[in-house]
Amino acid sequence: MRRALFAAALAGPVCGLLGVFLTARGMAFFSDALAHTAITGVALGLLGESAVELWLGVSLPPGLPSGLLVLWCLGAAWVMSLLFESARWRPDTVMAFCFTGSVAFGVLVMGKLGRYGFLEETLFGDINANSWGDVAVLGG
Repeated sequence: MRRALFAAALAGPVCGLLGVFLTARGMAFFSDALAHTAITGVALGLLGESAVELWLGVSLPPGLPSGLLVLWCLGAAWVMSLLFESARWRPDTVMAFCFTGSVAFGVLVMGKLGRYGFLEETLFGDINANSWGDVAVLGG
């Protein structure tokens, strides 16, 4: 419980400042759209994990879905930034298309997979699962 308290005390002010910064720069909807694309990253991570276990019979380390989640979100941010510069649409229109398309694709993949256990713990986290190493990383 102490680790969770330390993690919350370190992450809370940083997240608050980041939220103010994003809102001041007019990027609140961008961060919301990027956060909602995470469901597709989790779904693709679970799909990749299931495919490797099925075809190769090898159990992968638990970090694969999280790694694919990060790659998917970075790719989505890159695609949105390219569309901001080149499209004739306003940025909020581009974000809305990326937001809804990615969430729809993620829900489709999760529905086909049929298992959702990793989804909730990855998207929302578990503050009690932090190690002292995680707390040290938060402390910088």
